Amino acid sequence: MSALSVRWVVACMLAAVLLPGVAADIYRWVDEKGRTHVSDVVPPRYADKAVRVDTSGSAISSEDLRAAQERAARERQLLEEQRADARREEEAAARAQSQQSAGALTAPRQGPTESECAAKWRAFWASQECFAPFVKGAGRRRGAHVSEEAYLYCKSVPDPSSECSIPTVRRW
Repeated sequence: MSALSVRWVVACMLAAVLLPGVAADIYRWVDEKGRTHVSDVVPPRYADKAVRVDTSGSAISSEDLRAAQERAARERQLLEEQRADARREEEAAARAQSQQSAGALTAPRQGPTESECAAKWRAFWASQECFAPFVKGAGRRRGAHVSEEAYLYCKSVPDPSSECSIPTVRRW
């Protein structure tokens, strides 16, 4: 089957699933040149060769729909958190710029503050948690692979250990 035919089959299947109330029966047939065709309308000369495609197996289950809605909600929440982080960074940069332009004397910074380090570690751990379900293979060992889909949903955050000390966990 050619790549174009496969795309056409997939498009027809998606249409059948997404538009169940208006979707007509889907048929598949092979012409005299050996090309496979899929359509809801069969030319009369191929009517005897056309086979109805069963699309009932491609219906979306309520579990799949719920999982997709939950993932969309997580993605919206992550996007809002990223936007809030970006706004805070912009505000901090604007404050720093205004302090510099006002001629405020500040001591040279040696590195990130404790709260900045805490924010960097939180962002790093959130990134690791987001990427974790997409790791294929032997976990974190050599040879593990992160699927490309992960980069659609997760933001890669560098390990802050070069700038910030690793925080200790307090046990009460």
